[in-house]
Amino acid sequence: MIARLFKTDKVFIIGSQSILLSWPDAPVVLRTSGEIDAYPENEKIWEIQQKELDPEDDPEASEEINALYGEGSRLHREHVFYQANRRVDLHGDTWAAE
Repeated sequence: MIARLFKTDKVFIIGSQSILLSWPDAPVVLRTSGEIDAYPENEKIWEIQQKELDPEDDPEASEEINALYGEGSRLHREHVFYQANRRVDLHGDTWAAE
């Protein structure tokens, strides 16, 4: 879903759910989180392109993802999981919940 939305081949899974990519038979307690932390490889490029389309807007990829796939979204209601709203600092080693 995120890859299609941002027209990219790479989506990074971070946070506690990232371990499940290499450990599919992880204990149930690790597989029960409703949050998935992910962002597209081209997040910053997408934001620049959106700003060029509408200079009055201040687009953030994390806000777009949250609106479509975040807590309370249709995805969350239908599938019981959601994309956590994260703003990722791609040039540093920190990230924080918004």
